[in-house]
Amino acid sequence: MKRTIAAGLILLGLTGFWTGCGDTHSAGEGSGYTDMQEQEEPEGIEAGMYKVGADIPAGEYVLVADDDGLEYWQIAKDSTGEFQSIIRNDNYSNRSIITLPEGTYFTFKDAVMYPAAEAPKPSFDKNIVPEGMYKVGTDFPAGEYKIIADEDSSGFYAVYKDSSQDIHAVKAIDNFSGQRYLTVSDGEYLKMQRCYLQLK
Repeated sequence: MKRTIAAGLILLGLTGFWTGCGDTHSAGEGSGYTDMQEQEEPEGIEAGMYKVGADIPAGEYVLVADDDGLEYWQIAKDSTGEFQSIIRNDNYSNRSIITLPEGTYFTFKDAVMYPAAEAPKPSFDKNIVPEGMYKVGTDFPAGEYKIIADEDSSGFYAVYKDSSQDIHAVKAIDNFSGQRYLTVSDGEYLKMQRCYLQLK
């Protein structure tokens, strides 16, 4: 069951403002995310709950959604299942990038997860980067870009200095209508909801 937890959690405090040992298979269709080259997609980690350091290594991962809906992940400090054990969580569309610390418990739904170095590369139809989370300099070049909100909707973007998705990693953030110009640098992470970026 997907949850949208609004306040009280470090990251979803922002999300409220913004509105964010298994088998393997390849990313599903409908994620708005495809390979850059004609090649076999790498295998990914099935949705579920994992202990970091036991089931999967600590490090940076890319989540690719199975469909076009709003998906969910959470990092917890223990396996009690209690609300208070949640360290950080997010609702996202299309794709997310997250660094998982040793000893934590990571749960995600309706997506496939890849170690960042093994994740399939995105390609962008008509030079449009759809909503989701991307690493600047890896997924698209650094520079100044126009970000355009979806029609009849308020767009949201956040720029992070790393992929912890912690509030202290936020460098820039905005809810907006219409369009915005934004300059991003190599190594930063851009998250977008209800908007898209126009490549040059």
